[in-house]
Amino acid sequence: MKHLQFSDGTQFSLASGGGWSDVCAWVEGLPKHYYALKEFARTGACEDTLQLHNELGEALDTEQVLDADVEDVLERLYSTLGVGDSDETATVVM
Repeated sequence: MKHLQFSDGTQFSLASGGGWSDVCAWVEGLPKHYYALKEFARTGACEDTLQLHNELGEALDTEQVLDADVEDVLERLYSTLGVGDSDETATVVM
């Protein structure tokens, strides 16, 4: 199981290992301008959760997600990011 851990130590359940791989594959297929989202999928780390939140919101609004499980993970990720602290960081952990 993969979890999302914030800089304050708070963790949220994110996806199974296979589910996270599917999310990363979807993100890699996005246009290049989703830089923060692509970097997060590639490294599992984010230095600016507000930027990641904004890019993920745009991607969910404009890009097609064909897999319901991937969409569920993306929606959960979106709902936990960008609570207003641009100094907040997030990391995907086991």
